[in-house]
Amino acid sequence: MLPLLAAGAIAQWQWRGAMWAIALGVLAVGLSATLLLRRAPAMFIPFAHLSAAARDLGIADAQAVGLAGLIGVGSLTGRFVIGAVADRLGRPLTVFVLWMGLSYGGAVSSIIGTLYTGAALGNVAGPWVAGRVFDAMGSHAPVIVGCALLSLLATVAAWRAVAR
Repeated sequence: MLPLLAAGAIAQWQWRGAMWAIALGVLAVGLSATLLLRRAPAMFIPFAHLSAAARDLGIADAQAVGLAGLIGVGSLTGRFVIGAVADRLGRPLTVFVLWMGLSYGGAVSSIIGTLYTGAALGNVAGPWVAGRVFDAMGSHAPVIVGCALLSLLATVAAWRAVAR
């Protein structure tokens, strides 16, 4: 549905106008959604459970909390490094697709749309499910193994989709 909406917006307002319209629409929906929040929104599983899992493995509190910060450092480094490489190599579609696929797991818009939808659902439900699993099992190990298996499944699915 979203690709059809984007195509219609581009036909109506050209691509720049369509980007503005979509951005304003996302802003309006996002701000409206914040009115429905009753407490702090759910965090990603690594941010919510990483330091607790590290402490369970015997890592000191300060180091365990610092691990979540390393996720941000890695994310920023990846964005700047990939951005710098794209600036030096130019913006041909093949290089963009290669780097996007390697760094984010998607190569075409329909896959990215599915990826974003799945990520949103995982970000909302994941910490809650991970907490329930921890409460039931008394360990973060099943959550970590489950996340690793889901990541592997997502990688295989993306690889198969790109191969088509």
